Amino acid sequence: EARKKRPAKLRLHYHERESFLLEYRDNLRRNGAFIKTEKPLSVGRECEFEVDAPGLDQPLVFGGVVAYVSDGRHGEPAGMRVEYRMDDATRAKLTQLVSR
Repeated sequence: EARKKRPAKLRLHYHERESFLLEYRDNLRRNGAFIKTEKPLSVGRECEFEVDAPGLDQPLVFGGVVAYVSDGRHGEPAGMRVEYRMDDATRAKLTQLVSR
């Protein structure tokens, strides 16, 4: 029986509030993020985002799952697409934050 791996921690820190707002407006519309990395996780791997940015009283924490992996050989950057898995309250909070 395969042991279920703990979710991979993805800690994202933004120094500029504006870059956080722009990126998360797009990410919420797409319900996920593309993370550039030379060492992507495998498809189906559970993730836990911890997002910190200026103006947040504490980091936002929510889940995700790797939906697509790119090795960078076909023109797109190497990395992974992670679909968000968040409850309605977290989604509402994030939506409210980025719509200001």
